[in-house]
Amino acid sequence: MIEYWMNHAAKKMPTWVEPEVYDINHLGDRREMIRRISIGGATVDRKATEIADDLFELRHPDRKKDDIARQRFIRPIIREGDRYGTWHYFAWSNTLVQYPDEQTHRELLTFRNRELITTDELRKIGTATIAHVGLSVGSHILEETSHMAMGNKVILADPDIMSIPNLNRIHAGMPEVGMRKTDAAGIRLSELNPYVQQIHLPDGVTKQNVEVIAKHRPQLIFEEVDHLPTKILMRKIGYRVGAAVIMATDTGDRTMIDIERYDKGYVEPFLGRLTTAELEMIESSNPTPEQTVQIIMKLIGLENISVRLAISMGQIGMTLGGIAQLGTTASVGGAYAAVAGREILLDRGPNSGRYRVTPQEVMHLRYI
Repeated sequence: MIEYWMNHAAKKMPTWVEPEVYDINHLGDRREMIRRISIGGATVDRKATEIADDLFELRHPDRKKDDIARQRFIRPIIREGDRYGTWHYFAWSNTLVQYPDEQTHRELLTFRNRELITTDELRKIGTATIAHVGLSVGSHILEETSHMAMGNKVILADPDIMSIPNLNRIHAGMPEVGMRKTDAAGIRLSELNPYVQQIHLPDGVTKQNVEVIAKHRPQLIFEEVDHLPTKILMRKIGYRVGAAVIMATDTGDRTMIDIERYDKGYVEPFLGRLTTAELEMIESSNPTPEQTVQIIMKLIGLENISVRLAISMGQIGMTLGGIAQLGTTASVGGAYAAVAGREILLDRGPNSGRYRVTPQEVMHLRYI
């Protein structure tokens, strides 16, 4: 008996679809919302009160404790109620959520960034097109760029499914296990800012779909994949469309940010760490696991591999299923890669090169 009811109530894995936008003041939109609620059983998440309260502090930070001024400001918005702003339907949760208009939402989202990032700078980084290729460490980059409201169009590419071992370094939980990484990332981004246009490549980047990225001409490509031919392909696209390619690599507790400024002209792929023969070998045939490890070691650099990481790499295929990674290092890499992207969009650098961040050096810890 319990199996029948468990099967009947089994949750379907959520998938991202572009949110539908409704203006309750338009008759057609109002009818569609009624249909979603009455027939589809959609839930309604009203936010007018919270928006009004936050908007008062945005517009009048000097009168934060003036309750009379606050009530005078928020009253018209509260009176509008459901007619305020726009409603966004999220199919994965069957929910209608109220948001302010796009400009107001952007202002509220970046309110606490102001002056650290000026209004003009926020406007400039907010109009970029950004490709996120690989959404493991890459999910941390997406998280940080999204909270800075970087980009009004993003391309999300990853062929993988969320697994339990991914949870040591991706902001997700058991409900997301089994989801496509593009779906998990897309849902999180849409709920944060539904006005960002998303293009999904759930099969990852392939020779068959790479033109999708080229067509949208991103200014930034965050490359966080393990597949060596895809790494080369991303650098070719970067050079072709004039995009900076940024790669965060976590090696134990150490983080490296590799920046290739194809927006400034030609750069040796991987900053010249691989020979022409090695690049051609990767493109012409899939390297063996042994060749792949050798190439990855060369890309990382022996000087950046700790003793523990070297031991763990020797256990791949025996006691480990892949390269060991720490969530703390993935977070640091995501933050620094996002800052690098922001500064590139603002024409302030950094230059092409490798940049290292290690807690051992910052906090004078003993290397292991």
